[in-house]
Amino acid sequence: MQTTTEQERIAISMADADSTLSRMTLYCAVAGATNTPFPSHIYAVIVEDADDLQLWSNLETSPEVEAGNNSLGFHKGALEWLRYQYDTVVGSGVPRTLTIIAPKGSELERVYKQPAEELLRRRFKKSDGKFYANRSWIAQTLAEAEERSVTVHAREPESNHEHEMLATVQEAARSRWLDACEALESKFG
Repeated sequence: MQTTTEQERIAISMADADSTLSRMTLYCAVAGATNTPFPSHIYAVIVEDADDLQLWSNLETSPEVEAGNNSLGFHKGALEWLRYQYDTVVGSGVPRTLTIIAPKGSELERVYKQPAEELLRRRFKKSDGKFYANRSWIAQTLAEAEERSVTVHAREPESNHEHEMLATVQEAARSRWLDACEALESKFG
């Protein structure tokens, strides 16, 4: 049987974990061939907790070339975390915030810097009245986030750590793209 002090330590540890996981940061970058008749890309993702400790990354997986423009890759990276990794790594049911650090001007930064309610109210239209090209991916991401009580927003990097992490994930995306191209070349050469 546990003593009260052991139970208290466990409770404190669990509270600290919840606090650390209440704010997560997702760094996502994409590399690929966009000026072709058949654009393709690879994305790289790193997710950290509030203490800047890595929770998950796709960098150790084999890179897979995905069809579509680079903007689509950003959405796929965020969706992969929410749909396939979040519940296993974090759990569900507790409201949390996911901040996406994205390059300035990227579709991910432009889309998620506004509240989800605003995106839904405008029916996934940009301020110029045109639809976002990847609106179905945006809708899927928001649905997965809502199901898990996660508030998603994006911004460009602010701290030195955020700039370094975004540079790291951008380099990883480029490296993964080159590795995938070499693998395809050797396979179909």
